[in-house]
Amino acid sequence: MKKIKLLFIAILVTAFTSCDDDSEFGSGIQDSDPSIVSLSQSSANLSIEVGETREMEFSVNASKLSNNARTINLLINEASTLNPDSYVISTTNVTIPANEFSGSFTVTITDPTGFPALAENLILDIEDSSDYTTSTILSSLTIRSGILGPFSGSYKLDVIEGVFPGFGATGSYETGRVIDIEFLSLNDRRITDLCYLPSLGSFCGPFDFSIDGNQIVVPLQAPGGGVGCGAALLAQSFSDDQASIDLDDDSSFQIIFQDNVDNAGGCDVDPYRVVFELTKQ
Repeated sequence: MKKIKLLFIAILVTAFTSCDDDSEFGSGIQDSDPSIVSLSQSSANLSIEVGETREMEFSVNASKLSNNARTINLLINEASTLNPDSYVISTTNVTIPANEFSGSFTVTITDPTGFPALAENLILDIEDSSDYTTSTILSSLTIRSGILGPFSGSYKLDVIEGVFPGFGATGSYETGRVIDIEFLSLNDRRITDLCYLPSLGSFCGPFDFSIDGNQIVVPLQAPGGGVGCGAALLAQSFSDDQASIDLDDDSSFQIIFQDNVDNAGGCDVDPYRVVFELTKQ
């Protein structure tokens, strides 16, 4: 029995040792020469409100200790699209103190005039050096950032009025699901994946609306997007029947529009009124 227990312990020790030997980096690895240097993560997403400033902290890690402080240079990749006026990097020369495994830096992203509504990216790369080996999997950090803005983000969509004739309780639009609303500009928004006729497997596509004063306006949707009669985007606001909103409260609001506006797409039905209610999650 003792021999069996000893053999089992030996197998466990071998298994854990093998896992450590296969690791590319991490504190405790002292036999790599030179040290392997990596970033703490490969990507990060940041959505900010209009006028907001946010700070994110990252680190550069080494696989073994050194008696001397080490400086790891970071380069801004030319593929970065984020406006340089929109961010500040605390340092691109990150110091790993003596006898420590990591050094930190911060990226502060703000919302100056002209900050993009759609996500842009900032890409930071570890500069190669003869003093260390650059990680093969964590050598670059991509930070994606864009304005979240009011009346955008994650909302639960409920259809409270509007059932496509012939489809009964299933309705025209998928209801009760959490959807994402993109912030396109100060006035325009987009429901990214509104699904039409869910009982038929759904035609999903973007659905745009805008804010004019305190009114929600649905412009005539471009054909071919997949939402509307015959999978054509035909939704549009009634000029005298638009939902009103409180500009200081985006916790819940409605969108009112008319579907099948020009009776196209092969569906012989009259235009009908549809009302969405969206509740922020």
